[in-house]
Amino acid sequence: SPFLPDFLYYKFDDPGSSVDNDGTAPVGANPANILGSHVAGGTGLEGTGLVGTGGSSGTNYVNTGWNTNLPNGFTIAFWVDNFPGGLFQYIWGDNTAGSFRCFANGAAGANNLVVRGPFTQLLVTGAADGNPHMVHVVYDQTTGDFTSYVDGVLNTNVNIGTTVSISGSAPFKIGGYATSAGLN
Repeated sequence: SPFLPDFLYYKFDDPGSSVDNDGTAPVGANPANILGSHVAGGTGLEGTGLVGTGGSSGTNYVNTGWNTNLPNGFTIAFWVDNFPGGLFQYIWGDNTAGSFRCFANGAAGANNLVVRGPFTQLLVTGAADGNPHMVHVVYDQTTGDFTSYVDGVLNTNVNIGTTVSISGSAPFKIGGYATSAGLN
């Protein structure tokens, strides 16, 4: 059987206003509500994908219903495509979890993503160039390494130490962060 992630696994493979969490030990809401102007549509990795309009993340996001809790090492993987012309936008995040977030362009630089939080930021170069990419960000708590991969190839690495804990009191958002510019 194929490997399935533990906590959150959304495929956005069917149109609608909600998406099933297919994780092996799902957390949060199941299904999760797709709020505001975000929709499952267009073309995704499998079937459709999450499509945003760049509206405020205060009302436009996928509400996972999960209060972020990553006390140990973790991997976050996501597929991206069709970033419009260097436009700043948030991919995911939780502002109550040490400002844990991922965004494209802006301070990340043209065509790049950055992951920020209560640690040294991780720049992911070239992953927001408008082409489809599979992105992985991996934190190895044993070594303290925070590493990015784009399309399975090592992209960047920083050492953030072995005592990082990411915990929040608000739901982890997909397609947005706090009330900032959401996925476009």
